[in-house]
Amino acid sequence: MVAIIIVYILKRKSPKLEDSGKNTEPAHEELDIQPYSDLDKLIISCVLKHKKIDGYHDINELLEITGYLPEFEQIIIKSWTEQEHTNPDLQMPEFLNSFLTTFHNTQLVQYAPDFVRERNDKFIKAFDYIRITVQKIQGWLDNEDLRKIIETDLLTANNTPITLAAIKELATYFCFVSIGCDGLGRYNLVYSIDYRFQEMLSGPMASTLIRRINEYTEQVETFVYIGSLHKDCIQYFNEKVATELSHNQKLTVTPMHD
Repeated sequence: MVAIIIVYILKRKSPKLEDSGKNTEPAHEELDIQPYSDLDKLIISCVLKHKKIDGYHDINELLEITGYLPEFEQIIIKSWTEQEHTNPDLQMPEFLNSFLTTFHNTQLVQYAPDFVRERNDKFIKAFDYIRITVQKIQGWLDNEDLRKIIETDLLTANNTPITLAAIKELATYFCFVSIGCDGLGRYNLVYSIDYRFQEMLSGPMASTLIRRINEYTEQVETFVYIGSLHKDCIQYFNEKVATELSHNQKLTVTPMHD
């Protein structure tokens, strides 16, 4: 069984691992973080330890490498136990796929210190304020394309996450903003600006957006990251539309101010 598991790790590329990473980096697609097979090893090792089967890796070391809280082990074991109860023939590949398509880093927030949870609340407020600012700016723009906005809730209505880390994002022709959660239950925010930003917006409006982002995230700036200041936001936006928006995405056109 151990040999089969090891071969499986080498061959398998885990879903959603582009959003997992060490605890010093924001876990967003925006930063193009590469997959970590260590997360597979961690999940498998926790199960092997629970079942008292030799051959598992050092769990504490893997927790440190992947940037997860120690309580992550409890979550893995609880999920395995529940699934094995309903499926006595549960196999490791099946469990890995199931776990990685239902788990989200926000499940670890409950184990984070009070100050982290309080800071997380500030991130949610900052994201909402940034969204409001973006739409206020859009209301002054004649170009309808520049007034389009895609809002995405990456924790869907049926509570099945789409990624391990990302929570919300907004995309326009001139900027992209996302909020996510790392393996320590800490929220972080990533924003990118289109390389034609100043051509799309007037100087005062462009300055206002940057200034407001800095103001709203001032109390949490340690966990605010610039994804890119020369992103092709138009291409990113159009690719989202071209692939058809899912039920957790909303495309609207901000009305112009009277």
